[in-house]
Amino acid sequence: MIIQYIDKESLSSLEFLKGKRIQTILSGNFALNYISNIITTTKISIPINNFKGKYLTISNVWNQTQEFGVDYFNLNVRISDTPEEIETSNDKNVKSSLIHHGNFSSLSLRTEAEISKIKIFKYSEKYLGEEVEFDNAILFERRDGLNFLIKNQDSIIEHLEIVTSPEIIDKIITEMEIRLTI
Repeated sequence: MIIQYIDKESLSSLEFLKGKRIQTILSGNFALNYISNIITTTKISIPINNFKGKYLTISNVWNQTQEFGVDYFNLNVRISDTPEEIETSNDKNVKSSLIHHGNFSSLSLRTEAEISKIKIFKYSEKYLGEEVEFDNAILFERRDGLNFLIKNQDSIIEHLEIVTSPEIIDKIITEMEIRLTI
C-alpha cells in the first residue's frame, strides 16, 4: 500500500492558519464550471489577516503506482511571504501591488473571518492488488459559518478544485474519510 499524507511542513502551515482571519482566495487563474459550480485552478494563495505579509499557498502533485498506474496525489501547503503564480510589481508591498495590477483571479469570501477548524480528508483506492491512500481534500471552517473545500482535481494536470456550496461539499466528502482535525 502506498500512503501519501501531507507532510509536516504542510501540517504546521495549516496549524498556523487556525485562528487567523481570511477573506479572499487568489490564483493566477480560475476556471468556473457552471454545471458543477466548482472552481478549478493551478495553485492557490490565501492572504492571512488582511494581507499582513503572509499567504497560505496550496499546490497539488500527481503521482501513480509503478505496476498498474493507479493515480494518487500530494497536497502541498506552505506559508509564504508572497502569493504563488501571481506577478507583483512590488514585493515589499504586495497588497498595494495586487490592488494596482489585476493579473490574477480572486474569490471573495464575504467579510474577513477567523478560521475555526480545519479538516483533512483522505481517500483510498484499490486496483488489481495495488492500493493507495492519500490526503485528498482540506475543509476550512470559518467562525461566520462560511466553509470551503480545497481538493485535488483527479487529473494528471495537477489542478486544484475550490468548492463553496455546502451541498456540493457534503456530496464530495461522503466518498472520503476525515483523517485529521486541526
